[in-house]
Amino acid sequence: MRHLHIVLVFSLQILFLNIVKAQSIIGHSPLSRFGLGQRLGYGLTRNEGMAGCGIAAPNSDHPNLYNPALLSFNRKVDLDIDLRYAYRTLKWPQSKDYQTGSGSPAQLSFIIPINKRLSTAFGIRPYSVRDFVFNQKRYEGGDSIGFRSRGLGGVTQVWLAAGYELHKSISLGLEASYLFGTLEDSVSFGVLPEFLNFNFISIYKRKVSQFVFKPGIHLRFPINEKKGTYFGIGATADIGNVIGFREYRTFTIKGTGSQKDTLQNGNQSSLKRAITYSGGVSVFNPEVGTLSAEVDWVQAQDQTEENTLVKNHNALAVRIGGEYMIGTKKSTRYFNIITFRAGLSYQQLPLQQDGSFVTDQKVSFGASFPIIRKEAKFSRPLINIGLAYGQRGLKNSSVGHENYWQVALGFTLNDFLWFNRYRVD
Repeated sequence: MRHLHIVLVFSLQILFLNIVKAQSIIGHSPLSRFGLGQRLGYGLTRNEGMAGCGIAAPNSDHPNLYNPALLSFNRKVDLDIDLRYAYRTLKWPQSKDYQTGSGSPAQLSFIIPINKRLSTAFGIRPYSVRDFVFNQKRYEGGDSIGFRSRGLGGVTQVWLAAGYELHKSISLGLEASYLFGTLEDSVSFGVLPEFLNFNFISIYKRKVSQFVFKPGIHLRFPINEKKGTYFGIGATADIGNVIGFREYRTFTIKGTGSQKDTLQNGNQSSLKRAITYSGGVSVFNPEVGTLSAEVDWVQAQDQTEENTLVKNHNALAVRIGGEYMIGTKKSTRYFNIITFRAGLSYQQLPLQQDGSFVTDQKVSFGASFPIIRKEAKFSRPLINIGLAYGQRGLKNSSVGHENYWQVALGFTLNDFLWFNRYRVD
């Protein structure tokens, strides 16, 4: 039976990899034209229900993936599958609103505890996505010139992490991951109307491949040890701001015949990405809930400048969130074992136009619904949901602004039901 579970997990990983590589998770987004594309930063559905909190908020029933040090709290084999759907309204000055909806898997993770102090985890998630189209018209002399800019592709992240309880009040962790994917930008232009004239197409592809690391630490101090209430401090940091890739450039002339020139074919290059330092505090009780406050510092001034429309700039993000169970895991009323969540966040994206930050702000709600089964005792599989409303971008600017609704759905399967090894006497 144990081997069947291993086969199931690896089969899901392969399926998830093929789906994630399609990078259809956000649909058309003007912000995805900068850098490596729009950074997704998805946590699990539990984290999304608390507006992204998770640096200092441990939970033994859910995977703790925001801070690898918190994996030491996960003492059960755990498979977690998360999905997202977003509906968005995009706005630009002097342009009609554009509405779009799309959904996709957001993360697949698998936790394997090694002993009472050490737990390991691995998984796959989308890291960033590129998906945009812009049409322009210019006049040169007596001719009307049409331009179309198109962006496609994205970057996927495969990761392996471990968390170790060094002391009853200190846990350390490390996540190592590999980023890979293809980003494609194309510009097509020609004298209008297009069907009477040549059409020129310039295509620029970057195939990304790079290892990056994220260490983490968590400290906890008893507030009321008898009742199991603690104060926690957590911190993480990105390591590896240089991303390597290979460049491919082609130029094609379409008309009476097609002529294609290869300008670059696999040239090695690199760019600097923004890196994030995160810290947070929490008051938590495993039987009741969590209250967290966190902050991110994004260092981006060294990031490679690729677009004259915006400037890279160091940025700040803050969020607060919490979760609460009315009863305890031993409660007999179902309503009392549902965990409710809520959170608020304000994020400066590391982009500025005319001195103003591009921002992302949202409010979120969520809940976890246990699947009752007598054999599972007090450790039960969970159905997790989350709902968020937010605004992203920069109003009255060429960067664009959007209002969005996001729905998160997750399934947490733990060892007592799905990975238990039965013995026959």
